[in-house]
Amino acid sequence: MQNIQKAIDKAGLGDTVKSSDGDFRRDIRDAIKQILSLILERNSPFLVNIYPFLSLNQNTYFPEEFAFFDGQGRIIQDKDAQYSNVYDANLDTLVWSLKKAVVGEIGWPTDGNKNANNNNAKRFYQGILKKMAHKKGTPLHPGAMDIYLFSLTDENLKSIEPGNFERHWEIFRYDGRPKFPIDFSGQGQDKWPVAAKGVVYQERFGCSCEKLDLAGNASFAFNQYFQTRDQSVEACDFNGMATIVKQDPSKGSCLFPIEIQSSGEMLRAMCTIGSLFIGLPLFFITFT
Repeated sequence: MQNIQKAIDKAGLGDTVKSSDGDFRRDIRDAIKQILSLILERNSPFLVNIYPFLSLNQNTYFPEEFAFFDGQGRIIQDKDAQYSNVYDANLDTLVWSLKKAVVGEIGWPTDGNKNANNNNAKRFYQGILKKMAHKKGTPLHPGAMDIYLFSLTDENLKSIEPGNFERHWEIFRYDGRPKFPIDFSGQGQDKWPVAAKGVVYQERFGCSCEKLDLAGNASFAFNQYFQTRDQSVEACDFNGMATIVKQDPSKGSCLFPIEIQSSGEMLRAMCTIGSLFIGLPLFFITFT
């Protein structure tokens, strides 16, 4: 952080760009003290990423209505403070130790999970943007605050280790088409954002197997996996959905590929059966 800040200062942007980071785990408490000292010295914000969707996704008992801002859930009382949403509750856990708090990221995904869809995302953004427009803040941190919406366009290369929803946080699709109407001013006058202009798509090509039905597509994919793993019986399972057959399921110009055996395997095969062996086994996987 210090090196980054020096580079920012050298570029003449020290008063514009602020560096910030932090984590309060006990095992790195000393390092956190140094970070906070730098933040205070530079008058920089402390960024906090808050995702109510993740609270809902990681705990099946989490009250769904507590993830939104429309007051349809129960109120949680904490001494003199009342909380109707998890955003306020999460942010206020830091207020006691930070004089200035800025939400680094906040958003709601639109796919990859039962709670990730356009309707929930629209509902969430309507609530958070209205809250920001009215400068309500939280019970312990009232008034206006800055937030950064995550994010603009879908990212098809982002890691999905936390969940399939990780590539679908954005307000626009990968090609710049908006997913739902929204009013960034928080006034409730939702309208469709302007789509990206001048988007050039790659040429759409046909293929020899493009007319396969659902079962045919599944069989083709299963067989690809089966063949690349040397026709191992274990590779033809798929929880009981596949079976090994000797009939070629190819149709017309759509050919199901068969991997070529190595010379070593051919030699062992010939030695095993004791006679000349020519040709390849026609084993395929079909969707049942």
